[in-house]
Amino acid sequence: MEKLALERQNEEASLKLLAVKDLLYTGSAQWSHFLYVTSLMPIFFQIIKVRFPLLSNWEVYVSLFSLIAVIGVDKLIKKRFEKATLLAEEFDTALFGLNWHDDLYGSKISPEERYRIALSIKKIEGYKNWYSPESLTEIPRNIAILLCQRQNTRWDMQQKRRFANFLTCLFVISAIGVIGLGLYFQDILFYAWFISILFPAAAFMVKTWTLNQSFSNTASKQTTLAADIDSALEEFFASRRVVSVVRLRRFQDRIFEYRKENIIVPGWLYRRFKTTDQQVASMATQELVNKVKLRNNE
Repeated sequence: MEKLALERQNEEASLKLLAVKDLLYTGSAQWSHFLYVTSLMPIFFQIIKVRFPLLSNWEVYVSLFSLIAVIGVDKLIKKRFEKATLLAEEFDTALFGLNWHDDLYGSKISPEERYRIALSIKKIEGYKNWYSPESLTEIPRNIAILLCQRQNTRWDMQQKRRFANFLTCLFVISAIGVIGLGLYFQDILFYAWFISILFPAAAFMVKTWTLNQSFSNTASKQTTLAADIDSALEEFFASRRVVSVVRLRRFQDRIFEYRKENIIVPGWLYRRFKTTDQQVASMATQELVNKVKLRNNE
């Protein structure tokens, strides 16, 4: 019975690939944070204007700059994020022994570019055991790959769903704040409320709502993918039918497509739940590994 060579994920080349991928993801997140700060500029400008009324209607120009920045910086973020997504796929396909899907992925990141980025990375030990537990090596290879894909999908789905909920709360709070200010200053005209309050907050609210919809939609697709993976797993439990490489390849293609749909969740949110998510993912996978071993020995 062929087993998954899970130890390859802890080789130096694999760890460096993960570290470079993470660095690019972090860069994307930092640019995304800049985007948020930029979209908040008009609101800050309005607060300053209360203290310095001679600034007149400069908040209109700041608002226009924020909206333009949302469009322009998005392109920079996506370029860096796409490279990170390709590296994540390269790690998975190499570990799982799946062919690189040229039509879907395009070209790999060149070794020169990877090593150039890797020069700034000091520690790579933290990327060991990306997929766990080690008992994945004790079950049929294709089932082990399927469980890794399941772990990957559910981990990412949970993070996206969590961030989408956070964005929903943020959007609601923003909307309440804008409407509340309008009710508080009842003596101002609608035009004044639009120019002084709603328009400055527009870039931030539009970005928040757009991100919310994007993460929610991807999480819904990943929910369907997770169900399809579980279906393939149930087929094994029912008839000991091992999932084919072709089917694994299709699952991996969908994982890649959903990965590249959104910028990753903010680092602070990832770190807040990282330990718990790792424990849950490892324990759930171990439970399934035990079921596979039991069914395989019948």
